[in-house]
Amino acid sequence: MKFSIVVPTYNRAILTKDCISSNIKNAGIPADRIEWIWVDDGSTDGVQEVMKKMCPDISVIRNYNLGIEKTVNQGYALATGDFIFKLDSDLLLPKNWLKVIDEHISKIPETAVIGILLSGFQEHSAWAGKEREINGLKILEANMVMGLYGFSRKMFKKVGYLNEDIPYYASSDMFWSDRAKKTGELMYYVDNLEALHLGSSQFGGDIDILDPERSKKDAVRRLNRPLSKQQLEGISKIYYNPFI
Repeated sequence: MKFSIVVPTYNRAILTKDCISSNIKNAGIPADRIEWIWVDDGSTDGVQEVMKKMCPDISVIRNYNLGIEKTVNQGYALATGDFIFKLDSDLLLPKNWLKVIDEHISKIPETAVIGILLSGFQEHSAWAGKEREINGLKILEANMVMGLYGFSRKMFKKVGYLNEDIPYYASSDMFWSDRAKKTGELMYYVDNLEALHLGSSQFGGDIDILDPERSKKDAVRRLNRPLSKQQLEGISKIYYNPFI
């Protein structure tokens, strides 16, 4: 099985470098099974050079600030994998994240949409539904998709692209998942896996760029829950600049 990973970016060169390099390293499956597709929405901070250096074989599109929906849709149009994933450039994923996803899809062939929730949202009923066990694997039913998520090519044909007519940077994933649920296909999150969202929507926009150590502690405090050893190691390596 081949996976396409669509990475939309707009500036955030430092954050992109740390997060995406970590996610590539921690995927847990052979590189020849992953198709990385990067779509730059008109960045001006040199993130192009960052992405090309990290992953020389990555497919690249460069836009002129068209907005997140059009940017992601261009990546989807290029994707050739059996499953297509949307990975924001500010997500830090757990070790072997794609290996675990691959195992779930193999053991649950009816999987249509699969994802990894953001840390702190496992018990948020708006996103995750009841826990179930299918073929020996525990899953969380998905009410709406968020964080890292992907879908089969068959599901893509049913649901289609993100809606490009909604307001700029609106919750396009929510509109997409609403259409997806109406198909009646199996949508779920992998249980007991979390993604850290290092962007402002989870940690707030007032992180002090002049004191990165305080910024990291502030990020942990905002989560209001203990982080795993791997999450702590990941965040300790990242100098987060909210203006990039």
